[in-house]
Amino acid sequence: AGDKEYKAPSNKEEEALTEVWKEVLGAKQLSVDSNFFSLGGDSIKAIQVASKLKKFGYKLDVKDLFQQLTIENIAPLLKQDQLKAEQGPVEGEVFLTPIQHSFFQEQLAEPQYYTQGAVLFLKNRFNHQLLENTLAKLTEQHDVLRMRFEKEGEKVKQINTGLQGKHFTLDIAEIDSLDTKQQIKQSAEEVQRNLDLEKGPLLKAILFKAPEGDHLLLVIHHLVIDGVSWRILMEDFMMFYQSAMQNQSVALLPKTTSYKEWADQLLNYANSDDLLKEIDFWKKLETNGVFKLPKDNTSAENLYKHSKDISLKLSKEETADLLKNTNHAYNTEVNDLLLTALGLAVKEWSGTGKVLINLEGHGREDLFNNLDITRTVGWFTSLYPVLLEASSEDLSLCIKTTKEMLRKIPNKGIGYGILKHITSADLKQGLQLNQKPEISFNYLGQFDDQEKSDFEITPLTLSETVSPENKRSCSIDINGMVIGGELTMEFSYSSEEYREQTISSLVNAYKIHLQNIINHCINKEETEITPSDLSYSDIALDDLENIFG
Repeated sequence: AGDKEYKAPSNKEEEALTEVWKEVLGAKQLSVDSNFFSLGGDSIKAIQVASKLKKFGYKLDVKDLFQQLTIENIAPLLKQDQLKAEQGPVEGEVFLTPIQHSFFQEQLAEPQYYTQGAVLFLKNRFNHQLLENTLAKLTEQHDVLRMRFEKEGEKVKQINTGLQGKHFTLDIAEIDSLDTKQQIKQSAEEVQRNLDLEKGPLLKAILFKAPEGDHLLLVIHHLVIDGVSWRILMEDFMMFYQSAMQNQSVALLPKTTSYKEWADQLLNYANSDDLLKEIDFWKKLETNGVFKLPKDNTSAENLYKHSKDISLKLSKEETADLLKNTNHAYNTEVNDLLLTALGLAVKEWSGTGKVLINLEGHGREDLFNNLDITRTVGWFTSLYPVLLEASSEDLSLCIKTTKEMLRKIPNKGIGYGILKHITSADLKQGLQLNQKPEISFNYLGQFDDQEKSDFEITPLTLSETVSPENKRSCSIDINGMVIGGELTMEFSYSSEEYREQTISSLVNAYKIHLQNIINHCINKEETEITPSDLSYSDIALDDLENIFG
């Protein structure tokens, strides 16, 4: 891709797209015929592109970006952004979304202690009053941060409160010891254990004043936030705080569709013909006999206090290859390759070529033309079962099979949770929706946008944000993200079920398969197309192989 001739933008749409791609993808110069994935794009970066185009007055459907892939092909499809979301405070009852239903059905021992968090380090110290103002601004701009959850018998009611009162806490702690990390960890545990879902607030902050600078701990209950939301929140936090430091009034970006409106629309969609068409797909998945994972011990308890983690890291060079130099081989996205490696690793580790996993997605799918949730904070995650097959010895075929399987999933799996938790029972007869995959997989994307900032942001890990007494939802929980240009994959497991060496062998197998896949793809000169690349995608992969033989 590096030796292609540079092609400059030729109209205002292409200029807007070029500026946004440079910002989101961190590219210094890019040609209007450059491929989005070859520049390191992924589904989360696609949402960020759509979000940032709004300041130029354009609306982009994310699916158009995925289909067209280059600025010159996407530009003609940009529309004028005429969507006007409610700009005032949103209040009142909010229907629970599928992932929130799923959370309450787990009946955790300590439901309040299930959060997401981050630590912001600032060497030059925070101004306490400006920090107060910034947090207040965030809870005003992002309505979901003012949510409360009231129990009514067996039911839970979600209420969006108004602006009255204060919707966060900010405490200050002096640290004089050397063990800053340990002190932050202890305070984080305490603050999380004392969260109150019914009374709130669900956003808590502690400012630790240490000899080396200030550490700001931010903890938010997971019911109202997810990985994409953190990016939005941190962007706004920096914008609010830095503008206040420079005595500038900050022009807030207009609000996008509220979480309340999204929940309303999901409720209508749940019984629609559009969604009910998916039932046959999910029924078929339920007919697959799935091999159970081998265990070292059978345990009645699978709690977070038994969790142990083993991580693997790719080098910066390998990560850059994965993100930018593999896509051309089979028109793949990063997840296609990460999941191919998982299927192969599980096969080597357990002897089975088929494994059912729970796949987490960002859940912000383009279901409704009249909504825009690109800058909406909330818990949107979709969770759905996926059958990985690694039956072939042919690596090329394994990659293409995984890619095609993922492309066939309707609307990236968002329908599964809606059918399970919201659709009327009489409309989904014969559908069990009760599969329990033993592996969960979530690729959270790239967190590499800190070069432009004075703040160093460190996300809290899973073990730091969930009560030790809460039960784990599966046997092996895999989370991947790119930080500082390096891919880290964390395998979390229960020490009651597995010995360390058992999971270690799975992690090592995963790393070797992923490295082999990266090398295979970067050394492939010609692009091999698969059925989903064609407008007539009903053709089977085997038939296409025979045609191009």
